[in-house]
Amino acid sequence: YDPDDIIMQTNEKIKQTKEKNEHIDYLTLVPDGEPTLDKNLGELIIKLKEFDYPVAVITNSTLLSSEEVRNELLFADWVSVKIDAVTEKTWKKIDRPPGSLNLTEILDGIQEFSNEFTSTLCTETMLIEDINDDANELEKLSSFIARLSPKTSYLSIPIRPPAEFWVKPASEKTLALAYQ
Repeated sequence: YDPDDIIMQTNEKIKQTKEKNEHIDYLTLVPDGEPTLDKNLGELIIKLKEFDYPVAVITNSTLLSSEEVRNELLFADWVSVKIDAVTEKTWKKIDRPPGSLNLTEILDGIQEFSNEFTSTLCTETMLIEDINDDANELEKLSSFIARLSPKTSYLSIPIRPPAEFWVKPASEKTLALAYQ
């Protein structure tokens, strides 16, 4: 997308928000797709920051193995990375990645980004019953996430009708265990 078009649209939205006396916490990049696919991501973040609001990016993490992508995300004030699994079998079951993606490279990229990023880092993990919610999987996930030192680690469960009939939210007991 042309960053200047997005800046014009953002300026209009900010004006509308101010007219309604509403508060803006962040200008957030979470498009109809993965924001790190945008070749102008870094430029867009820099231009958005000129509005004097912090800029947030919510990413599925698949492109964090790219140094260029990581460098562009460094301009953001708040970044949320998605981490549903750290084991290959579980990752493939949950996220159904195309064959060109490599979990180890993605996890290494997330770790490298967390080492470089000096602003607010958060993680998001969706827990699915009988997929990534057993004690062994939770231990591996929490160990990896702890090494990132995120400000916040969000846990989520599927609440909208899922694409697959077998997808069920993790139990309340499991959520409590994962929280611990």
